[in-house]
Amino acid sequence: MGRQTQEQEKGFTLIEILVVIFICSLVLLPALYGWQQQQQRTRLIDAARQVAVFIYSHLMESIYLNQHRILLINNAQGNWSITIKDAVTNQQIAMLSSAQFNNIEMKSATRTSVNLYGKQGTSHAFRIELINDFGQMTVFMSAAGRIRGCSNKKIIGVPRC
Repeated sequence: MGRQTQEQEKGFTLIEILVVIFICSLVLLPALYGWQQQQQRTRLIDAARQVAVFIYSHLMESIYLNQHRILLINNAQGNWSITIKDAVTNQQIAMLSSAQFNNIEMKSATRTSVNLYGKQGTSHAFRIELINDFGQMTVFMSAAGRIRGCSNKKIIGVPRC
């Protein structure tokens, strides 16, 4: 009978298991927070790069085709968009909108429209600032047509503003 009692006492109690689970969850909380920050950082960098590539590709296409195009920036509450239109026909050529990006907002834009004059280049320089929970990135375009992105926060692979 003494032997049966020893065999029944092997194993863990429910309280012991709950204590171990609680300790493990405390250890994993900082890792979860770091992972969420990494996801936000990646989304912000991706959005800024897609905006820069969108603008650059349409600038180069307007130069190649020698077409006068207009880049329109609409920064309505929570819903922003960048639209390219043909200046002659006023027909929309392409559009990039906030619906394509998860929780990325446009903080500000220095202009609402920019002329892309084909081989003559652009009319004015401008800046677009994108933000999310991680931070802010800025996409610049010079009057000469150079486009670059930067951040006030130290982000690996992104120049500082």
